[in-house]
Amino acid sequence: MRRVLINQLISLYAWLRKRQAFELPLLHSLSRHSYFFYKRYFEDPFARLTTLRRELFTRGHLLDIGANVGYTAVVFASAIKPGDRVFAFEPEAENFRRLAENLKKFGVSDRVVASSVAVGAQDGVADIWLNQNHPGDHRIVTDEFREKIQKTNSICSVPMVSIDSFVDSNHISKQIGFIKIDVQGYETQVCYGMQRTLENNPRATVAIEYAPGSMAELGIATSSLAGFFLERGFNLYELRRSGKLKMLSQGDLKVELDGWINLLCSREAL
Repeated sequence: MRRVLINQLISLYAWLRKRQAFELPLLHSLSRHSYFFYKRYFEDPFARLTTLRRELFTRGHLLDIGANVGYTAVVFASAIKPGDRVFAFEPEAENFRRLAENLKKFGVSDRVVASSVAVGAQDGVADIWLNQNHPGDHRIVTDEFREKIQKTNSICSVPMVSIDSFVDSNHISKQIGFIKIDVQGYETQVCYGMQRTLENNPRATVAIEYAPGSMAELGIATSSLAGFFLERGFNLYELRRSGKLKMLSQGDLKVELDGWINLLCSREAL
């Protein structure tokens, strides 16, 4: 039922976007509030998690990798302790514009530092494929994915950073408490670029969207994400929409190819 609702909403968004309906101020405002309402009550586990496990969000700065238009950044900004910041990363230009706008509208601009860059295993430049029908489904273009893209599809180049280099350059390498990653199948590459950050912050918690179908489309092994954390002594939990956690073993991580779950990874038992 939830999947049907999501598909219907995506189709409606695409139809309105093609007709430039969101240029109208009333529809623009309505779309913002509708999206935040949908995320809060039908999909997002983080608002509940910040209530149930507040201590996870008060251990240092927070990294929101794949911030989209800012819903999670707004949630996280209300959970961090004074003096800490949410560092939000969103490479796509229109999403980033809406992200900056939403941070102001919800009054959290002073607690969120937004960067219009992609995040990966190393610094450089990346191509992203722009999904014209779904603004939350833009993808990093890997060699394998490039072969599947039709020539008429939109691709643009964006700067890319690794988390290790980003935290070093911002002098916060040992001040990270929570990391959220949702980058449409590219999560493992992001993790390889933050190995030193995880070593320097042993109490940091990592929340990741695990979508094996998206990983497979990019040519990334679906077992690589869990393997990355298990090899480094992390416990894996399924983060449910209720905000509650279910401990997983590697064998428990069974998700349909077109499905997804939120994982919470922590060296400490939660």
